[in-house]
Amino acid sequence: RSSFQAGALKGAGVPLVKLIMVDVSDDELVRRAVGRRIDPVTHQLYHLEGLGFDAPPEDEEVRERLTQRKDDTEERVRLRLAQYHDTNANVSDKFN
Repeated sequence: RSSFQAGALKGAGVPLVKLIMVDVSDDELVRRAVGRRIDPVTHQLYHLEGLGFDAPPEDEEVRERLTQRKDDTEERVRLRLAQYHDTNANVSDKFN
């Protein structure tokens, strides 16, 4: 998951059996994160476009109470992605 964890596994002699790399653009990750909503009453997760979670129900009462996590704004998501790229680039290189 991270360069630090990859280095620790290699240092501990844990062999890499499989490495799965998922290539997703930052724009798509932002789109998915920014569209998430939660119902504070039922704790049900929704996505405004139905990506990964159900789309919000038609019930206006439910739709009005949906909230967005404070760290799911575009600015915060892009900051987290930049930090991720800075600290976790080339994780697979740790096993070569």
